[in-house]
Amino acid sequence: MAEDKSTHESRLEAQLEKSRRQIEKLKAEAENIREEARGDFRGEVEILEGKHSMLQHDLKVLRETSGEAWDSLREGIEKSWEKLSEGMDHVRRHFQ
Repeated sequence: MAEDKSTHESRLEAQLEKSRRQIEKLKAEAENIREEARGDFRGEVEILEGKHSMLQHDLKVLRETSGEAWDSLREGIEKSWEKLSEGMDHVRRHFQ
């Protein structure tokens, strides 16, 4: 059964909060990365922050939509969420 709008919004909000904390943790870990890689690391984290901001905006738009528009937007948000998650996994693997 498909998730209803309210449940989806709540789940996305919780995921965004968790990812925000993870991004903050990554930023704090920048000091532990060797100096020559630190610039690349920070650049990757900035990209993650941009994706996170876009998802926050999408959540705001999602709250204002209904019907077919909601279904369409939900699909796009799920794809964006996957990209953010993949990006965070990449940063963790690449810079450890």
